[in-house]
Amino acid sequence: MPILRIVGIRKVVCSWGRDWRDNQRHLLGGILMTIQTINVTVSSVIFTKQSDNGPDWFILETDQGQATGEMAWEPAPGEQLVLSGFIGEYQGREQFQFKGARPNVPEDPEALLRYVCSRALGVGEAMCEAIWQAHGVDWQAKLAPGCVPKLGDKTYASLCTALTEAETEKTRAESIGWLLAHGATDSIANKAFSSWGIETVPRVNSDPYQLCDLERVGFDVVDNRIASKLGIIGADPRRVAAGVLYAVKRSNESGHTLLTWDAVKREAAALLTACSLSDLIAGVKKLLEDEKLHAFPEVHCLSLRRHYDAASVIAEAVQ
Repeated sequence: MPILRIVGIRKVVCSWGRDWRDNQRHLLGGILMTIQTINVTVSSVIFTKQSDNGPDWFILETDQGQATGEMAWEPAPGEQLVLSGFIGEYQGREQFQFKGARPNVPEDPEALLRYVCSRALGVGEAMCEAIWQAHGVDWQAKLAPGCVPKLGDKTYASLCTALTEAETEKTRAESIGWLLAHGATDSIANKAFSSWGIETVPRVNSDPYQLCDLERVGFDVVDNRIASKLGIIGADPRRVAAGVLYAVKRSNESGHTLLTWDAVKREAAALLTACSLSDLIAGVKKLLEDEKLHAFPEVHCLSLRRHYDAASVIAEAVQ
């Protein structure tokens, strides 16, 4: 494994062999660092720092040593992960500080069986070997109480739970991998899967701008990094509607909950430089139909629909 160590404050000693040019680089605290990827098996979660508005922060004990970083879910003992980050030191102990994490579920049927058995309560190496010898690659289809000696109802239930967890982890890994391949960051990919689960890839593939509904995910990142890789550019109706909505939300953050049509046009046109006025009008109509915006035609203004609904509730309450 390539090794990178931080010595003192400025000196970095890195051993990558001939492959060093193929690796990404990372600048942290003025030090040029190389991101590396490692496969680990979680032994235990040593510490968790919960966050109110983002991923939680963990210190993990793994078969490769201690690792620390943010994750969108709490890993279980025995769970296998792919971590990307760098090796540093904390309180005199070597520590892998990861910036990205995703599940690493084996594809090979025998390796998957051993992974599931390692996660299931009451299942030892002997029973795992017996299942494989009896059923081979068809073990999932043949798994049942009594399919091998000493496999009772409780042990079977434990295996089923571990298998379901592994399948969820595999789906998460596949979804995150697809998102990363289409320009998403680890943070965005994990937020998306945590919100939408198995629907993540279909949702993003049909309209990547739905990612803008996630906390701290902006239009510019989705537009430049993800939508363009999916072929959504120019005056695509999904792009225009998302750009107009983002322009309105950005103005709201400045304290303006009611915007004139001229202001919306100006803000949206600056964001969607390849779009015409007719494109912007079509985008607004779509947002009105989807009840994401509300129009005040008598004063030529627009607002977010949720702001209009909230104001209506307040007005009814004070009458």
